[in-house]
Amino acid sequence: MILRKLIRAAGLEPVADLHNWHKWWSAKLDAAALMVGSVAVAYSQLPDDWRSAMPGWSLTALAVTGLLIKSASLILRGAKQPELTKDSP
Repeated sequence: MILRKLIRAAGLEPVADLHNWHKWWSAKLDAAALMVGSVAVAYSQLPDDWRSAMPGWSLTALAVTGLLIKSASLILRGAKQPELTKDSP
């Protein structure tokens, strides 16, 4: 599995149930936070005249949305996720 190799290449030890990573809510929320963050970065790279045509609150909304998603991700890492126990070996 590529994910397991990437984790080991970073010098870390993967968790035993790594095969369930696609079911973890924290992983899904991390992906959403990455998407929101990439939109924020793209917004900041726009030419000044384009940014002036967009609402001033849009970058703030992206930052707040990213923060909320990431906070939810951190909280859910400690929560029980019953759907993970169905496929456990």
